[in-house]
Amino acid sequence: MVWFSLLCCFGWAQAQPGCTDPLATNYNAGATYNNGTCTYAVGSYSLTTVAFLPATLNEISGMAYYNGKLYGHKDSGGPAEVYEIDSTTGAITKTIILAGASNVDWEDITQDATHFYVCDCGNNANGNRTNLQVYKFPKSSIGAGSTVTIPAADIQTINFSYADQTDFTPQGANNTRFDCEALAYNRGKLHLFTKNWVGTHSVHYVLPIIAGIYSAARKDSINTGAVKITGAAFGAYNELILIGYEVTGLANCALFLDFGFDGSYYYFNTGCRRKLDIGPAVLYGQLEGICFVNALHGFASSEFFSIPFPPITVGQTLYNFNVYNYIKAYYQHNQLSLTNIAPVAGMLRYNSDTKKTEGYDGSHWDILNN
Repeated sequence: MVWFSLLCCFGWAQAQPGCTDPLATNYNAGATYNNGTCTYAVGSYSLTTVAFLPATLNEISGMAYYNGKLYGHKDSGGPAEVYEIDSTTGAITKTIILAGASNVDWEDITQDATHFYVCDCGNNANGNRTNLQVYKFPKSSIGAGSTVTIPAADIQTINFSYADQTDFTPQGANNTRFDCEALAYNRGKLHLFTKNWVGTHSVHYVLPIIAGIYSAARKDSINTGAVKITGAAFGAYNELILIGYEVTGLANCALFLDFGFDGSYYYFNTGCRRKLDIGPAVLYGQLEGICFVNALHGFASSEFFSIPFPPITVGQTLYNFNVYNYIKAYYQHNQLSLTNIAPVAGMLRYNSDTKKTEGYDGSHWDILNN
């Protein structure tokens, strides 16, 4: 019996580049490895409501999922606090105070195996901040109780600027290429995705995870059109998801899914990129936070949203999403025989005997819908 694990494609003998996703409009059956050229018709997706969030989280800006709980925070001018959130009810179960930290404009949170990272990187007021930073603190410092304080001595600071920003004169509100609301950890690096107010591309920058002062290295970019990116997350198969909304009209929201990229940090140059329209903010609110639970599904969150005419109000809300239907065909087609890889919850594999895709729930493999 031959087992194939559905993970990222790393390369092939006698390589023939091309689009290897059967769902793409330019799928090439003769291609042996994906080279980032896949194109897709714009799809649509409906988020599923999980719970309405408490008023404290009316400006929830970022989320991460850890140990069965969500961890989120408020944005500009909010307290220097991270909130542990029940992922079923949306209730706050713990308040985590970061001693000595300040919230100039916290925009996203991410994690590695041992630490959380909170990005104070909002820069839309004038585009000229010189105090951009990421707070890093250990998960082990989060003690018992409904309110805990992370000692200042346990918090590290990653200070940064953008390698290609040379002009720090005030640009005015919402008029800069160097605003950022999306941070995600992957393969030993922190990845920033900008909220570009003066163009159509979100630019991808990379930072080390060690405390210090850095110049964030520009890698690549993705054309998001009128959608401004507000959150990012990586799934267990190295797929990347971005979320955002338009700032004009009905404030239409969208997801951008990127997968099948190579082992470099050039995710958009080498991966499959597709857009999924969600719908207007008058239905979902101002979507800001997103995180994966495993390789397939995760959570998204919206801030409180209101417009005067017609009078519409959408409260802060927790949603969930699932990307299975969008990545399944690619990973089935690009099968790799992998050995000595311990399964983890959320992993997929393709059973070549039954021609079925199976998911690992932490203890055994289940056949998924086909």
